Amino acid sequence: MRPYANEADYHQWFINHVDHFPLPDRRVPILIIGHELSLFGGSRNGGSGSADLVAVDMEGRVWLIEAKIASSAEFGTVWAQLGRYRDSLQAHNRWDVLERQMLKFLAGREICQPASLRFRGHDSLLAVFQDWLASLGERGRDAAAFTDGVAEQLRTGTLGLAVLADIPPPPIAREAAVHHAHGGPTAWFLAHAHQGEARLETCYFQGPGMMSFQASEPTVFYDTAYPRCRVDTLAEYLDPVLIPLIEEILYPGLRRLGWNGHDARNNSKSITIALPFMNAMGQLQPLRLVDLGWTDADASRVAATQRLPGSYGLKVLFHPYDLHQGLGESLALERINGWGPKLHACGWRARGVARNIHVTPLTREEFRKFAKEFEYEPSPRIKDFTRGDQTEREALLRFLALMENIIADIRTSILARGAPA
Repeated sequence: MRPYANEADYHQWFINHVDHFPLPDRRVPILIIGHELSLFGGSRNGGSGSADLVAVDMEGRVWLIEAKIASSAEFGTVWAQLGRYRDSLQAHNRWDVLERQMLKFLAGREICQPASLRFRGHDSLLAVFQDWLASLGERGRDAAAFTDGVAEQLRTGTLGLAVLADIPPPPIAREAAVHHAHGGPTAWFLAHAHQGEARLETCYFQGPGMMSFQASEPTVFYDTAYPRCRVDTLAEYLDPVLIPLIEEILYPGLRRLGWNGHDARNNSKSITIALPFMNAMGQLQPLRLVDLGWTDADASRVAATQRLPGSYGLKVLFHPYDLHQGLGESLALERINGWGPKLHACGWRARGVARNIHVTPLTREEFRKFAKEFEYEPSPRIKDFTRGDQTEREALLRFLALMENIIADIRTSILARGAPA
């Protein structure tokens, strides 16, 4: 089992375990100095973007790093993404603003934490670099010149661009890398857990006058057939620790609520569970209330040949998408506003305009824009089911108990409108 659940966890795992870059002919100590660095003009549409990681190596080279994991990455565009970040640094971003962001990370004042808080009291990157170089036995180095070199690379764009991934570069990324040149080095670092230990390898490196790819490049991963998400394939791609959650808790609980064991509809990343209700005409009309599927961010955007069996987290959504059809808009709005605080207490958060529904009820206008989706997110750092531990088991049990009350509430509301439940 891999030790990270999603890209955010992967960032932290890398920060905690890696302190060297294995360049083709040497190992170079590195210091991570920034995480999710805000870059004006760095997004695809020209708005603000954020660089996953910024590092500096002992030789004074700055590295802009984009981290990707196999189950959620778009590898064909990763080099273009790094290029946008580089260009935005040159065009829009000031050193003093970047320095403040980096010092905030190094002080441990962000969700993602540095490997050490030894730099927490420093008020400048110059002080950080003085301390770091001294810890490497480089007390004779000119820290001011080192700092000036870092600032100059950010200004001129001659820094290193690197992809950090848990798989070797797929052909589409390798092709793009060969044609990518920007005046600085480019690299593909493969960081993954091996027999319980962190391992970092350089799969690709291109520097001044040199380029190298490692010979071994597994291809079986890219040739794997991959089905749509269905009841009979959901477990196949989940992390094995999550199988008991669906087999022992989720599926039996949903059956007790009236589920017939089939998916009402499915797509590339999720299945819909519909539960039976009678409509105003006395006809059986299943209502879409729960979506199950694979997590790891944007699973629907991952190519069908780029997903790993046994690697996905579990997404469990309360999704009352069709509720207004059974109750009418006014009653549906009233009921969802009433359920919001209870869902929040179980660990489920609404999305978009309804993010604070547990505090501020939705207006009718907001309800019409509402994504009608509540996802398991017990804290800002945790999203979806990834561990399969007792905490997650209890969260699912609370959710199913609340679902029983919600279904009873829906039936009562349908009866109040004059239709049989």
